[in-house]
Amino acid sequence: MNKLIIILLIIIFIYNTSFSSDDCRIGINFINNEKLESFQIGNGSNLLIRSISDIEDSICLKVGDPYPQIIIINNDYYNYIPFYIHSGIYGVTIDVKNKSVLFNNSELNNEQQQLRNVYDSINKVYNVPKVFDLKYSNYLDSTNSWKTFNENVEKRDSIYDNIEYNFRQNHLNSYLSISYVYYGLYCDSKNVDKDKFRRLFYKLSPTLSIYPIYKEAKNLLDIQRPETAKPLWNGK
Repeated sequence: MNKLIIILLIIIFIYNTSFSSDDCRIGINFINNEKLESFQIGNGSNLLIRSISDIEDSICLKVGDPYPQIIIINNDYYNYIPFYIHSGIYGVTIDVKNKSVLFNNSELNNEQQQLRNVYDSINKVYNVPKVFDLKYSNYLDSTNSWKTFNENVEKRDSIYDNIEYNFRQNHLNSYLSISYVYYGLYCDSKNVDKDKFRRLFYKLSPTLSIYPIYKEAKNLLDIQRPETAKPLWNGK
């Protein structure tokens, strides 16, 4: 009996040790899922969930810095749902019928979703598709609509950039705000308004300095554009 107890204790210890490094647990719940045929969570070829058979009630991960992923329901790539995986315990309720999600206990994703809803609304106003693919490109060619399309994109970007910048000024503790500064400095045009990003950067909470991109953003305010930008995700 004593030997059995020792063996069980060893198994429990090994199990707990194996999962002790996880710093993220995401609870997954589906509603209106009568017509759920396929489901994926991932980014490119790096998929956390590849099919319905992989779905469990939760995902446990070692995350580190937050990184972006997307949810795709029933292979509908035109209505993909972006979100962030980050440390902590939180939940996501996925509405299959309406292709929408609700996050519980994830301030970062609720914040990101607010901005995404605004972005999608502006796209609708200016008739800009959520996904630009070869089919839409061919449509613009056949209808000779590239000029109108580019003008609408420029209007959308101008409106949304102002909204997002103001939003970031009211979310100075957010990881998404430091990532906004970093990728804005790197990805924007050669004539990027560094003063705009500098003003925001020096208002950000010092707690964000734990993230590597904080230092990278600070460097980008004073040096030339690097050859490559560090990704938001760790590639694992």
